[in-house]
Amino acid sequence: MGKSTAITKLLRNKADSERWAVLVNEFGKVGIDGALLSGTTSDSPSIFIREVPGGCLCCAASVPMQVALNQLLKEARPDRLLIEPTGLGHPKQIIAALSKPEYHSVLDLRSTITLVDARKIADSRYTNHPTFNQQLEVADLIVANKSDLYSDHELDTLRHYLNRSGLGSTPLHAVSEGAIESSWLNQLSHTSPPVICGETPPIDQFHSHGWTFDSDTCFNFKSVNSLFSQLQVIRLKAVIRTDRGLFGFNWMDENLQCIKLTQLELSRVEVIDTQPASWEGLEDQLIQCQISG
Repeated sequence: MGKSTAITKLLRNKADSERWAVLVNEFGKVGIDGALLSGTTSDSPSIFIREVPGGCLCCAASVPMQVALNQLLKEARPDRLLIEPTGLGHPKQIIAALSKPEYHSVLDLRSTITLVDARKIADSRYTNHPTFNQQLEVADLIVANKSDLYSDHELDTLRHYLNRSGLGSTPLHAVSEGAIESSWLNQLSHTSPPVICGETPPIDQFHSHGWTFDSDTCFNFKSVNSLFSQLQVIRLKAVIRTDRGLFGFNWMDENLQCIKLTQLELSRVEVIDTQPASWEGLEDQLIQCQISG
């Protein structure tokens, strides 16, 4: 449970009178996070979501990001805008893009929140990763997520790491299941726009592949859940129409999360790993999980 879970909870708890917008970016090209957010907040006409798939926002900070952002602001005229970059994004470049003069009269910049799993601090692949550290450096507030899974010393280890990194004065909150308080969004930003960042995987070279299925395709829930649970990849995200209803799947750190959705246009699956061979044969396995009409 990471950024998308936290944003979903914030959206569910917002005031009915407020219009909120979310700009979502993903590493892959299929676009899952936007569908997950839409599928869990579809009953609210005051929530607007737009995606920029196919790379980090900093890479798309010229045309794709600005087009999506400008369209979202024009369409939604939101009281609050949240930005969810991919974990591979470089937040300083996002900040530079949103700090351009043309946005000065449009955006009142507030908190940048970085979610981190304190258990990762013991892994030097994270602490030596420049993007991991940059996401901590730009934060106005750091959230130690999944704290219910920590051992007794892991939160203290995170605090010591932040102190050694010169970030000891940055407010730190420990939460479970992405339970960010709405009031934390109102903190005036010292350097940055309202961005919700999350830790990057400790790998520099990634490959992704995605599949999209037409609206008539239905999967056997038990079969597809079993398939996703056995995959050996860094990350999997999916939104699936099954014989038990609509579901979103999120595989990370050897844990498969499954959430109920209220709406879904197309079933989609996206995997990310260091080697394309990791998903060889997956398309055939997905087809075998389908229910014939």
